[in-house]
Amino acid sequence: RIVCAYGETWPADTLRPINGVAIRYECGGSVPEPIKQGILMHVAHLYEHREAVYTGYTLITTMPLGLEALYWPFRVWGW
Repeated sequence: RIVCAYGETWPADTLRPINGVAIRYECGGSVPEPIKQGILMHVAHLYEHREAVYTGYTLITTMPLGLEALYWPFRVWGW
């Protein structure tokens, strides 16, 4: 939900009746290559295994093999 700051008003001449507010979010920096590679591997895995339930597997892992090794150096600890 978007609200106007206390004591401020919306500019009446620029708002449209539908979708009157647009938000553009930009972040700086580039994505490290291991994360890009991990995303590609994960998407390929999800594409290959599109079923809601795996049949015939004895072990189901949360991520394809190798992804944890790619992502490990970029983990953020704490809250």
